[in-house]
Amino acid sequence: MKKLVLSFVLVMLTTGCVATYQPPLNAENRAKINNLEAVTLVAQEEIDVQFIPSMAGASAGASYGIVGALVGSAIDASINDTRSKEAEIRAKPYRDMLLGYDYRPVLNEAVANQMKGVQWTGDIIVTQDTQVEDFDVKTYQGQARDGIVFINSSYALSPAQDMVFVKAYIAVHERVDNPEGDKKLKNKKMAEWTLQYQSPARNDILNSYTEDDVQVDVRWDREALIQELVRGADHLGYLAKFTLDDGLTQEEYKLKEQTMLVGPAKTEGKGFYLGEYDGNKIYRLGSGALHSVPADEGVAVNFLMAQ
Repeated sequence: MKKLVLSFVLVMLTTGCVATYQPPLNAENRAKINNLEAVTLVAQEEIDVQFIPSMAGASAGASYGIVGALVGSAIDASINDTRSKEAEIRAKPYRDMLLGYDYRPVLNEAVANQMKGVQWTGDIIVTQDTQVEDFDVKTYQGQARDGIVFINSSYALSPAQDMVFVKAYIAVHERVDNPEGDKKLKNKKMAEWTLQYQSPARNDILNSYTEDDVQVDVRWDREALIQELVRGADHLGYLAKFTLDDGLTQEEYKLKEQTMLVGPAKTEGKGFYLGEYDGNKIYRLGSGALHSVPADEGVAVNFLMAQ
């Protein structure tokens, strides 16, 4: 197998062999759904800046989780409180420059454009849920569609603010008739995944200053940042379509397995290479998480938020 040198921070990707991925939305499941509704949601109001948590008592072999936290190890709360406050300071110039910008309709349009290409059903509608704080899956019970896809997205800058991450959790629910003849959502999800887009690194510093003893290096202007958010939304739409259409068998996935160097310790991990889209490479993890990362292997892919 080809060895790909990347620097991932991943959860569910460890030094052992990865379990061969089996797409849950198989032909049998798809046959139950003649039409779909895709609902996009974005809970956050402002862009975030990630920070790397300080870990107490972490073992050398621990696996890496979301935003760099080591799975199964204690977290130094006082240090992380400080780092969280520093991240808020570093986020401020980006939040200021994005005033008046709404990511929600951008995501909804991108998903709608990409969903037109889903191969197994041409009957898909895409809607945007604006009642995020009061969102309840039960709101969508009783509607006529056979299936519903919830796409819950978030976006952030890396700790060094040099990369943009746009992430989504996607879940497919089947609707069934209850005894009264109405439709209701099955409690058990038919399928679920994590999707994430990562931008190329941006190394130039446009402005640099200190606030409350925190060094702030501004690497993005409004136009460039919005451009990456738009591109990220498009990639999420593509990843959603890709994973809904994914019909590869376990045997076909085995042939796509690659070895990657994982985390700061550069330990070996496994994943599946699935091709390219718009200059990025597409990888599937054994957990099912699907990632779009820069195709240039010289770029440090060092902060993926996988589940």
